[in-house]
Order: sequence, then C-alpha cells, then structure tokens
Amino acid sequence: MLFTHIALPAPWLAAAFVLVPGGKHSDGVTENALVYFADGSYLELLAFADDERGRAGRPGHRWGAQTEGAVIDWALTLRSPPAPDNPDQQEDEDVPESVRAGFRAIQQGVRDASRGSLEYRDLLPGGRHRPDGAVLRWATSAAVRKTATGQQQPVEPGVLPFWCLDATPRGRRVPRWSHGKRTGWEHASGAVGVAVLQVTPPSALETPTGRGGAESDLRKVYDVLFDGKMDEEGVFEARHEPGEVRLVERGRDGDGTEKLSLALFTTSREFAGRTVGGPVTDKVRLEFEFVFASCGYGIWSD
Repeated sequence: MLFTHIALPAPWLAAAFVLVPGGKHSDGVTENALVYFADGSYLELLAFADDERGRAGRPGHRWGAQTEGAVIDWALTLRSPPAPDNPDQQEDEDVPESVRAGFRAIQQGVRDASRGSLEYRDLLPGGRHRPDGAVLRWATSAAVRKTATGQQQPVEPGVLPFWCLDATPRGRRVPRWSHGKRTGWEHASGAVGVAVLQVTPPSALETPTGRGGAESDLRKVYDVLFDGKMDEEGVFEARHEPGEVRLVERGRDGDGTEKLSLALFTTSREFAGRTVGGPVTDKVRLEFEFVFASCGYGIWSD
C-alpha cells in the first residue's frame, strides 16, 4: 500500500493494527512500516522518502506512478531451509540454491504457460536497513510481457505478483521471535492473515496473441503460480494458504471514489463480518473486510 507519509497513518488504521517501523530500502528512495500477521504474511505501508533522493528516484521507480492511498502491489516468496529458533544468531547468506532452483522452475513454467508472452526476470538483489541498524537482504523478480512488436515491457504492478526471496533469515524481515516470545501479532482487530486478495488486470493488457489472448495467458500463469482453476463465472479462486487470490472486475462507489478492499482473517468475533476503513486521500478510500478464522489458519515456520 502506498502512502504519502509513513509517520502519519490514518487514525483508523493505527487503531486496527500494530504498525512496526521498517526503515529505508537500500536504494534510499522508499521507506516502510509493516503490519505482521500470525500466518507469516504482512502488509507493507510504503512511502517515497521525503527528501531529495526520494523525490529524484520516484519518476523511474516501479511504483512511482501509482496512486497514493491504494493497494498497489503484492508479492510471493518461497520457503527457505529451516533457521535457528533465534534467527538473529544465523550468519548472513545468499538466497539458498534450493530456493533459486525452485524459482527457476517457476520461471520456466510461466514461460511455457503463456507461450513466451509473459515471464519473470532473473533475480535482482535488494535490501533494507531496519531502524535498529540491522541490514536485511533479499532478491526480487518482477514480471514482463512481450508486446505485439516483440519488445518486453514491465507488467503493471499488481497484475502479477512480484517475488521476494530472502537472503538473510526471514525471521529478521518478518519477526517471529523476540526475547523468547512471539510478538507483533496482537492487533486490536484480531487480524491473523490475508483471507482474500482481489486482482483486477487492466483492460488494455496486450501480448502478441492480442487482448483476448493476453487474458487467457494471464489465467494460465495464475494456474502455474497457485495450481488453481477458473470457475464458470470467471472468478479466479486459487487456494493460497491461508486465503484466496481472486481475479475480478473492479467496481466503483456511486460518488466516483475508488473502493479498494482486502479481506483479512480475524480471531475476534467483534470484528468478524465487519468492514473497517476510511479515507486515506481526498479521492481514495481503503477498506478491510474481516472474515472469522473458524477453521484456523496456517502458521509459517521458519
């Protein structure tokens, strides 16, 4: 989610979630705050740094043209080999070769499913400096599409997930251990994970097979990523523990304000069935629907 300032979150957001300062990314252009969930996932509140470097770096940035106050992107990862109970005691390493091999298989699967019209780029190193001085390292990959003229262009953020594979132990980036106990999960809303993520591809998405072919290619790529199927109504419901990813049509409020929603699992019966949110800019409203986690939820084990 992209915000103008990380230090001044909307009051309703701070009341529903525990916001943890994340620090600046290694390029110095962006910074973040995080909302950690018990299933090992998290929400990232991102902002461009309010300094010369942030302003200069925004125009060419992947998220530079995105709307502030909106859900702008999402990411997947692959599990690394188990880490010690205290991840801060483990030495830094590169992304494990077993994880890289798994990602290469995904790259090939996406190329095959889309007939070469969509693919993930090779991994690029990245990182972030936590406020306590710790350095986090990872590698990322974003999708590109082949145009009708054979050129490669970045896929619009959010249409396909980007990948973020941990080099330093994941427990440093998504803390699960602190002085012998787990912390950062105790949200007032009882949120414990993502229940439903809705993805709406742009109508202008085009590949060498044309617009209709591009939509078909995209759905096949989702099948590769999640081993899912399209139902008869065209809503993609791929199971990704602990929730779902859906490919749907975007709707708008009657007043023209764009309505963005993300459903979260909650263990609080007070919040279950409720929609919590509010304005984050003059034109954008952000909302979270809460679904009761009656069947439990997945717990990530490092």
